[in-house]
Amino acid sequence: MSDGASTGIGQDVGKDPFSVLTLQVEAAIRQDGDGWVVYSTDERAAEAYRRRYDEEAPALADFLQKARANTRYFRRLAERSRVHAEEVLRKRNGSDD
Repeated sequence: MSDGASTGIGQDVGKDPFSVLTLQVEAAIRQDGDGWVVYSTDERAAEAYRRRYDEEAPALADFLQKARANTRYFRRLAERSRVHAEEVLRKRNGSDD
């Protein structure tokens, strides 16, 4: 079992709706001595958040909150990218529907 959950998705770049930049954002939890550490990284794998807990339950709650927020963000990003790609294709095909 992995000690982290990763979420990644493509994002369109430039004028071509099919050129894709993959973003990887990670939320993770790990046991550290007698406590727990929750952290997240940005798309460059730079640590964006870090918090240490003495007890497991609040650490797990924080980790789940981060993982769920990442999932919601990337779902919205995917939907915007899909809509944008459809608009570009309609314009290329000369269709206004």
